[in-house]
Amino acid sequence: VENKMGDNQQEDLSYNPFFKLLKQQQPKLYQQAEKNCYLICIPKSASCVGLKYSKDLFESHVLMPSPYFQGEYITVNKRSVEIEENRIRTKSGFHHKREVTILFEELFYNREYKSFRVVCISAPLDGTSDMSLSPSSGIQIPPGRTYEEATRFLESFEINSIVLAKIADQLKEFCSSYVLVRGFEHHAARRVETLVNQSTDSLLCANPDFRMFHRKNSPELADLTQLIEVHLIGGLHSTLYSSLLTLYSPEDVALHERILEHANITLGELGIRPEIQCPLPEAIETFGQMGLCRTPIEKLLCLQKTISAINIAVSKHTQSKGGDPITTDDLIPLLVYVIIKCNSSRTAIPQTSTPSTTPSSNVASPVATTLMADVMYMEHFTFSNIATTALGFTLVTFRAAVQYIQQGSQFGGALVVPAAPIGPTASTGPMSNVRIQIPESQKNTPMTRSQSLRVTPRRDLTHSEPTVPATTSSAPVIPDAQVRRSQSSLVPPPEVIQLNQQNELGDFLSSLRGSSIDVNSSRTSRYT
Repeated sequence: VENKMGDNQQEDLSYNPFFKLLKQQQPKLYQQAEKNCYLICIPKSASCVGLKYSKDLFESHVLMPSPYFQGEYITVNKRSVEIEENRIRTKSGFHHKREVTILFEELFYNREYKSFRVVCISAPLDGTSDMSLSPSSGIQIPPGRTYEEATRFLESFEINSIVLAKIADQLKEFCSSYVLVRGFEHHAARRVETLVNQSTDSLLCANPDFRMFHRKNSPELADLTQLIEVHLIGGLHSTLYSSLLTLYSPEDVALHERILEHANITLGELGIRPEIQCPLPEAIETFGQMGLCRTPIEKLLCLQKTISAINIAVSKHTQSKGGDPITTDDLIPLLVYVIIKCNSSRTAIPQTSTPSTTPSSNVASPVATTLMADVMYMEHFTFSNIATTALGFTLVTFRAAVQYIQQGSQFGGALVVPAAPIGPTASTGPMSNVRIQIPESQKNTPMTRSQSLRVTPRRDLTHSEPTVPATTSSAPVIPDAQVRRSQSSLVPPPEVIQLNQQNELGDFLSSLRGSSIDVNSSRTSRYT
């Protein structure tokens, strides 16, 4: 291989995902191009993230000189492009008109020692992607937040390889040496958060494209840091989540027994208004996918899709029946119904795990229900600033639903809430203290996607502070919030979640009313 264009944007094509897949998935096409010395166009690695590969896509990037016009080329699938200096313009046969830049080219030699050109271009000539192109650096940020997508994106930059190798060693060391102890989850969370922050700093220093996000204060920086977090937490999943499954199996066993007791419960028995009672098969199926998620962010996104499926189903039903739309007071018992129906048929849950050494192995849950372990996992090991986002509202809603199942003495009536936190020990996660207020002016207000959630940063629980009264309201507060409030002072935020009041949900949901929401969150991003 010979390089013919020295360029500071040059990358090693042997690591390029497009080039590797061309040779692996379409070997005959590559051999044809090699034998006939065709021109092969390879999009740069960063532009390939989220690209939907197909035979047609690869054929659109293998060019033959046109027998009729100088500077024009015909693709293997009979499309035409024009090359002028270092620019390639699509002409006929393509779905969209595009113009890309030739970044550099390399000469390859076939078995007959004849040379053929391989050029690296700034973007694909064809193909669709769900990516958002950052105007600040030209990097395409993947929309998904799965471990596989995050890892693929970070590994698509060759310049990240040294840092990623160091991160892999640190993850392996953590998994082999650290033991998660019940009651000290916040210590593990601090150590993992330090590792996430250090890894983020290292990648920002090593990768100039990533560094550009920080310099220009780009909104994509939050997406980038979240992808890095997903990559790291996914690598620690086998240690963190399996430990939580074991530590909180007694609570999950009790939850599962309670769920089985009410396996045949109906929407009406949960106090849900008759006009919004409808089948929720899609929401139940979506919630069932949460066990396949590796990271807290993935689990939260799965929960968000579940809530969205509930809203869609109820909205369609009320439109056909002419009823009122769903409110936030309706949401918790509806989610409780989905959780019960999904978990009541389970016997054992395989939890996907990705340790650094065995990425395809699974962690088996010791019990059929993992609700408590999921709550602890999302509370302690979500480091992105989700406080004022839909994910923050999703976590609060899920936690309330689990508490509804755990602490209520009966469904569809007055629920007796014991004076104890949701877990056996006081949780110090970002959603530990939850207090919800419904002002009189906002009662019976339909829930919208723009529902706001205001969160205040958590004080360090290791420092004693004078207690500050959280509110002057006389309404009751969730018991675990009361326990936590004696340990640290929390100033009530100016904004609240707006919920409407309904008597059907009983004393438990009534206990959520009358005071402002207070969410403990120490996960404020340093880059946003």
